[in-house]
Amino acid sequence: MGFLFVALASALSTILFYDRSN
Repeated sequence: MGFLFVALASALSTILFYDRSN
């Protein structure tokens, strides 16, 4: 369950960072 949360947070942060960078 923890791994799922980490993967979700990583994907979300990546999307936010990409959206902010663009």
